Amino acid sequence: MTSQERHDLKNNALAETISDLPGFWYKYGNKILLVLAIAALVFAGYRYKKNQDFVRDQETQVSLTNAWAAVEQLRSQQLAAIVSPTTFVKVRDEMEQAVNRSVEDVIANTDRQADPARLANAWLARGELYWTLATLPPLTGAATQPALAPRQSEADYLKLAATAFGTVVNDYADQVQPAVTARLSLAAIAENQSDFDAAKKHYTTVIESDKSPALSKAIAEQRITKLDAISKPLLLLPATQPATQPSTEPSLQPSLQPSMQPSVQPSTQPSTQPSTQPTAS
Repeated sequence: MTSQERHDLKNNALAETISDLPGFWYKYGNKILLVLAIAALVFAGYRYKKNQDFVRDQETQVSLTNAWAAVEQLRSQQLAAIVSPTTFVKVRDEMEQAVNRSVEDVIANTDRQADPARLANAWLARGELYWTLATLPPLTGAATQPALAPRQSEADYLKLAATAFGTVVNDYADQVQPAVTARLSLAAIAENQSDFDAAKKHYTTVIESDKSPALSKAIAEQRITKLDAISKPLLLLPATQPATQPSTEPSLQPSLQPSMQPSVQPSTQPSTQPSTQPTAS
């Protein structure tokens, strides 16, 4: 077959194909359009989901930032509790609600497999919120004005804080910094509740862990050295002990003890004591 013959054959085949194109399109055109439409929808859906995931991820990160900001604001407002208790109560209650809303948003919209660190920090923020609420100084007048009282008692807030910190320690142990911080916080709660054995256990765990940061280990070691002194029962001076006798008790005694002594001294003490010195002197 000559080149001219091959050329003519190709032209004939092309012409035949073109002439059959309307029939082909009439037969398969709808199916082709359907496939193309489905492919376009799948691609658009994929792009939309990726965009939505990105937006949700950014919003969740903002929620976590807001949670910590609210905790810090609550801490910074403690002076206002003395100056203006009513104003502080409003801030306190608003910050408690804000932190919990933000934490719930993070928990609901974060994939644990994709971002466990974010979830660990969200639970840590909740624990810090409740710890802060539990350790706030009582407001003047709260005993007689229920509106000034916190939503829950100190003991309840400590339980909530322990639950949040425990979630970090138990469920996100591989997130080193949040987990170590949560364990130190659990130790602080145990100290607050006079459970010194539990506190020591938490501190020891931090010290013995190879993953604990050096600063966290130093804090744990420092607290352990103070636990023995803190855990010793306070020794009260006998009621009949002369007020002028030097005190040998530890410096951890409450500062109010000396002021209590004169009220319980025997009424038969010599009238020459400083509290009853003659006016002539």
